[in-house]
Amino acid sequence: MRTGGLLDRAGLLHAGAGSDLNQARRAVVVGQAPRRVAVVALSTSALPEQRATASRGEIHGRPGVSTLKYTATITADPATYTGLSQVAAASGQTPGVGEALKLSGTVIERGDRTTVRFSADQRDLDGILAEVRLARSAADVVIVSLHSHEPDNRARRRRISFGDSPSRPLMPARVS
Repeated sequence: MRTGGLLDRAGLLHAGAGSDLNQARRAVVVGQAPRRVAVVALSTSALPEQRATASRGEIHGRPGVSTLKYTATITADPATYTGLSQVAAASGQTPGVGEALKLSGTVIERGDRTTVRFSADQRDLDGILAEVRLARSAADVVIVSLHSHEPDNRARRRRISFGDSPSRPLMPARVS
């Protein structure tokens, strides 16, 4: 939390990271009515060790960033599924039985076409939505800043399409 301390000492407001999960999720509100703006910041791209955790009683949470964890459901078309089954078998992993296989810890389902669907962690989503609603009660405008990218198979970074993103439920209709 060295960066947060430096920002605090410089008098700069910051959102999305903190000494525990409650602080990391907390909105920053600037301005005066009728132009108060709140910013809630989060990431879908943090490594597990970068994620803030909640304090519980006398046990302090871990400093880090506010995250929206998610799971990806992968479906492969028949030809791709067959190829992945062969890779699993060749690498000593259990090839798929029936309509699903597990490759490097990832479950891949057989389907008509290859797709990836993202599902938000409900506890994270509920906590973030609660903070957005709280921010909305204190501000005229709420901005939700989402840091989101995932590695693709060429070791470059790509953004998750917002329409497919686990953050989709944060759209204004859900929080107004």
